[in-house]
Amino acid sequence: MKRRSVLLDLVMFVPFMASMIFVVALWLISGVAVSEATRFAEEGVTAEAEVTAMQVRTEEQRTTDSQGRTSTTFVTRYLVSYSFVDQEGNPVEGIGDVSSGFYGRLDVGDVVRLVYVRSDPGMVELESGTRAETVKWMALAFWAALVAAVVALAVPLWFLMRRRARARYLRQNGVRRTARITGHVATILTVNGQTQYAAEWLDSAGATGQSRVAAPGQLPDIGSDVTIRADPKGVVPAMMEADLN
Repeated sequence: MKRRSVLLDLVMFVPFMASMIFVVALWLISGVAVSEATRFAEEGVTAEAEVTAMQVRTEEQRTTDSQGRTSTTFVTRYLVSYSFVDQEGNPVEGIGDVSSGFYGRLDVGDVVRLVYVRSDPGMVELESGTRAETVKWMALAFWAALVAAVVALAVPLWFLMRRRARARYLRQNGVRRTARITGHVATILTVNGQTQYAAEWLDSAGATGQSRVAAPGQLPDIGSDVTIRADPKGVVPAMMEADLN
């Protein structure tokens, strides 16, 4: 019972926001991928291209998380330069990423078959099937993320309804007790880079509990007295009066 208030706030906030951000990002990315795949399906033209250069490049990528911590990863890219003549007789040159397996089967001077978009010859699928595979995995990832988002929304809503029912019950039936704040416990939740805490209490009946999560300055001082509402039947966990609204 002691950790339920903290876990409740985390369950309601963290998974929902993370899932929403993930779904929106996947929706935008998958939308671009599907749009490109549609253009290839409607305007795709096959051409023979000559491999003019090949290069393996290792790139350093740095990312910074919400806590300001920077991590570094190294990504290997397999690049193939090519040239071909489109249906209008115009020379087209470009460079594209391919898989390591496809790269290993090529040499400079080889002729490969590629697909380009008629209205935009610079849009090329150099390695056959890669775009369709990308769209397939994008679609699967999108639907998986959508299901996760629905679950992430349903769970906190269920907890929210339980919390409101609990608060309503305690407002109507709870008995008032005096409790002493015994400490502030840190949670994994942060807001604007600031760790959020919950106040722990020990009431006059010897029972313990926790407040809702808040910034340290918004919690009762350690050693101060607060009023709580407790279930006379001992079934519903007690809540601080300040948390009932």
